[in-house]
Amino acid sequence: MSIPTTTPPLRARPETRQRLGLLLAGLGALVQTLGLRPDWFGLAYAEPVGLVQLLIFILGLGLVVFGGYLHLTARWNGVAPLPFWADVGLRLAVTGYMLTTIAALADILGFGSHPNPSEAYFGPWQAGGILVGEMLMLVGFLMAWPRRRSPSAPTEASP
Repeated sequence: MSIPTTTPPLRARPETRQRLGLLLAGLGALVQTLGLRPDWFGLAYAEPVGLVQLLIFILGLGLVVFGGYLHLTARWNGVAPLPFWADVGLRLAVTGYMLTTIAALADILGFGSHPNPSEAYFGPWQAGGILVGEMLMLVGFLMAWPRRRSPSAPTEASP
């Protein structure tokens, strides 16, 4: 009687996932720039920021966050669960992205300073909310970054 062998699930090597994460983050930064400044790419630029511009900006930022998440989880090698602070940091980064999305679309969702406008409104409150959300994302990614001890640092076991 032979025991059937099972193959482990197909997973990319950590180096490949790191590169894919960086590629997605770079692509997201390009898409985000396209949403913020379409005139740099030779596209029409609406003086008041339009809904399509906001959605492209949010899509680009989402790619940056997803790429950063992939890159950082691959840096931890994905073998064991993430350390507590790294897990909290990644969750904080995703929370910052959600705050950014909600702040950018506040008026369109009906709870901004100009509820249900005829065109998308992007004012100082939305810009401030996006800034706070991006700062949360930055702090979260910095918390999740793996730290290596320097080889010359003393250990607790040494006399």
